[in-house]
Amino acid sequence: MAFRGTPPAEPGRSTDAGILDVSAQVIGQARGLGGVYRSVNQDGTKVRDMPDGGLPMKQRSAGRKRARAQTSSTDFSAMPRRQLIAFISELQTKIEQAGEAKQALTAESSSISITAPAPPALPSRVPCLVIDNSVRSGQVIDYPDGDVTVVGSVGSGAEIVAGGSIHVYGTLRGRALAGTAGDPSARIFCRRFQPELVAINGSYRLADNFGAELANLRDRPVQARLEGTKMRIMPLD
Repeated sequence: MAFRGTPPAEPGRSTDAGILDVSAQVIGQARGLGGVYRSVNQDGTKVRDMPDGGLPMKQRSAGRKRARAQTSSTDFSAMPRRQLIAFISELQTKIEQAGEAKQALTAESSSISITAPAPPALPSRVPCLVIDNSVRSGQVIDYPDGDVTVVGSVGSGAEIVAGGSIHVYGTLRGRALAGTAGDPSARIFCRRFQPELVAINGSYRLADNFGAELANLRDRPVQARLEGTKMRIMPLD
């Protein structure tokens, strides 16, 4: 008689019948986890091993149907007891291996974390001192930490000293000394050029030494910068 599923419990069942129940449960678990479906003839010889993975879906489905048909038609009661126990042990080992592999995959997938790229570093901002009014004669503005911006004019006898650049949005009549912190890239900007002295990083020019080549720059928007160690003064308009 072919064994199909787990028979109902009956009084006086033999130990072999209990083994058959266990084998049916193990085969059912193997089907649920996936793995190797094994068919055994009545004499205990192996017919085929059918791996579940690595096959296309249609072939896998067909293989499962054939495995179910072959397993359900196998008469386990005709198998020797020792061979049946070994068969059940082998199936239980495969079920445990499949469960461990499944847990390992779940743990690995949960441990994967996506790290967002760090935002690009913003360029450092140069400190700037802003003077909201004109600088009168006799006043001295000394700011070695960065640029100085004067929203107004710099009168005769006044002095602006900056570690960075100097910006004058009016008339520059006094003295302007930029780049005193050792910055050769510092510049001097003014809307009207009438200075007593301009200096950048230790290089300076006096109004008396401007000469005829700078006479046409008077009262014009001007910038002064260093080219090497020589100061160059040029118009902005």
